[in-house]
Amino acid sequence: TAQLFERFIKKYQFLTPGFMEDLIFYNVQIDRIQLTEAKHVIFYLTHLDVKPTHPENTSFQSQKTDEAMVVFENINNVSIYSIDEKGHREKIGSDIQTMRETTKKAIIFEADYDAGRDANRIEFIMSHASKKQRVRFNFTQTIAGWNTFKEPSWFEK
Repeated sequence: TAQLFERFIKKYQFLTPGFMEDLIFYNVQIDRIQLTEAKHVIFYLTHLDVKPTHPENTSFQSQKTDEAMVVFENINNVSIYSIDEKGHREKIGSDIQTMRETTKKAIIFEADYDAGRDANRIEFIMSHASKKQRVRFNFTQTIAGWNTFKEPSWFEK
């Protein structure tokens, strides 16, 4: 975590390890993802919404950020499913390359985060073009970064 933190400290004014439960991924577009050191995945996002309980958010309401990134450390147990209009799922992959192809320019509609003792799990339901996918994976830690708070989150208005 410390090495990854040092890598991004000059690029992002706000950079915080942890506090995953204080980040909202709803209606966020993934610009791209990048694999680093063959075990960490970096999501580059159009923005994040940050709850008022996050230590970097000193307002009393959720805030929308500018472009953001989230590093998921030590990613494993990747599963990617396509979801048809009836809700049926078909597994389309379990590797980073498939995840990259599936998530580029996709919009996240749901995110479910589960903190575990040994590993954390996240599941995204997203749409890419006219397709709907579910991406799920485990990770050990996160680092989130952005430079400014732009405005109150859409649900605060």
